[in-house]
Amino acid sequence: MFEYKDLFVIISVLVMINFGVSLLIFAQLTVHPLEKKIKSSGGELPKWDNMGIRISSYALSLMFSIKAKSAQMVDEDSVRKFATKNDRIRAIYTIASLAIFLLFAIFYSLFFDEN
Repeated sequence: MFEYKDLFVIISVLVMINFGVSLLIFAQLTVHPLEKKIKSSGGELPKWDNMGIRISSYALSLMFSIKAKSAQMVDEDSVRKFATKNDRIRAIYTIASLAIFLLFAIFYSLFFDEN
């Protein structure tokens, strides 16, 4: 029969897949169109991207207002100017999926890790 750990692992895999899919959807339907609009208006695009941090930066810029210019990877004003309501919804869903995935990972390491 199934144990709690087996059920938790199955749910965790589904949560991980959900986060991956939400990240890909956000990148394709929000980040790429926003970058095209920013570039066509003469705005500046991020100069580097390490491990997809650029995608998270766009999502965080749509969700929160980051006042420190040194902490921004993207131009928050341009992102908010060209973003639609659906872009904001996808950003919220992506960050919420990340938070749930991290909670599952922490919960697993605290209660089910045998090492």
